[in-house]
Amino acid sequence: MPLVVYEAGPTGYSLARTIKAAGLPVGVVAPSKTPRQAAPDSKTDSLDARKLAEYAAKGLLRHIAIPTKQKIKKAFSEKPICTTVKILTTHPGVGPIIATRFATEIFNPKRFRDKTQPTKYAGLAPSVHQSGQSLRDGPILKTGRPQLRCNLIQGAWAWIRKDADAYKTYCRLVHNTGHQNKAITAMARKLAIHLWMMACENKPYDSAA
Repeated sequence: MPLVVYEAGPTGYSLARTIKAAGLPVGVVAPSKTPRQAAPDSKTDSLDARKLAEYAAKGLLRHIAIPTKQKIKKAFSEKPICTTVKILTTHPGVGPIIATRFATEIFNPKRFRDKTQPTKYAGLAPSVHQSGQSLRDGPILKTGRPQLRCNLIQGAWAWIRKDADAYKTYCRLVHNTGHQNKAITAMARKLAIHLWMMACENKPYDSAA
């Protein structure tokens, strides 16, 4: 049985659902997780497609979980999602739009084993660079859909405006990193972890937790 694969993009998962409905196995892969040549001689769509086919045949691709269309369409009316959205909006800086985006994109929070996984899914986890005994964090891994990452960063800005303790943490991060963008990205990462834990436990925000 052939396998159809393509890299995730701005069009969402409608193509994957259409292929699946036709009875073919399909996988959507994160572009940042696709193996790359160190210095490719040339780059075209056909060459990229051939490489994806080769990687798929060798089992080197990591597939993204594809939410069903019903999960997205019923985000505002489906009881479990509605309950999760209401819980998430108890977090400072998180309104219905961010809460709904997070709930529908994550859609099954317990599939993540630890707090690093939802941050990677949201494209907010830092890359790691190691050379000899030196180990440092690099730029964030921009996996997943950019809309979720942008929403979480917007929520982080609103969070530090509403929460004095969060603002102090942000200021400390600015002092340590020397960059406001790095600091707010770190706060967005914390926000993603908070929302993931709240969704898993079905508990509203607790500033003391």
